[in-house]
Amino acid sequence: MKCLLEFHGLKLAELQSKVRADVSSEYWLREKCAYPDKTVRDIERLSRLEEEKNRTETRKKKFFAEILNIAWEFQLQGQASLKCRKQRNDGVQFMLECTRTHAVGKQCPRPKFFGGYVNSAWHARQRQRATRAEKLRFQTLKSGDQEAYMKLVEEKKNERLTTLLEKTNDLLSCLGAAVKRQKEAEHSGVEVLKGLKQKSLPSCILPETESQMLQYASRM
Repeated sequence: MKCLLEFHGLKLAELQSKVRADVSSEYWLREKCAYPDKTVRDIERLSRLEEEKNRTETRKKKFFAEILNIAWEFQLQGQASLKCRKQRNDGVQFMLECTRTHAVGKQCPRPKFFGGYVNSAWHARQRQRATRAEKLRFQTLKSGDQEAYMKLVEEKKNERLTTLLEKTNDLLSCLGAAVKRQKEAEHSGVEVLKGLKQKSLPSCILPETESQMLQYASRM
């Protein structure tokens, strides 16, 4: 009897839950459908808010992109002005060194324009800075990572060997071309001498037969 009561109680609780759900859904359905215009207006309002939010995000992205572009252009202008300043300072330093050298009595190369001083001095300073940075990098690797240092040294050796072989091939090519030109010049010189000899003895005085040769010899 007790089990039967518990069973009916469970069925009643399930039925009550179902009735409550139906009543709640019906209430919310009536609440939403009571004012259809209000629902449409709410949807339109939410749509407008979403569009406004998207436009705001787009404006923000465009604004920050413009700021980044301006910052990048300013950085490029700063680098260009710094480069011009370094070139000017290096050119002035180069002229001072040339002035001192000329005062001592040594000959100093003089390009045609002042830009030649600036460019040559600037490139020389750039090479010095690159060499200094390379030495510092070598020292850092040597003190820190021995394996990477040895690998870098091996790469440098291979690069130097490749450069040496390329220069050797170029030199051999130049020597071969020079030898070829010399042989051609000698060959052309021999042909010129033969032509001169033939022109110096006309055919009219050369003996054509053996008897004429003997007569020519007896006369001599």
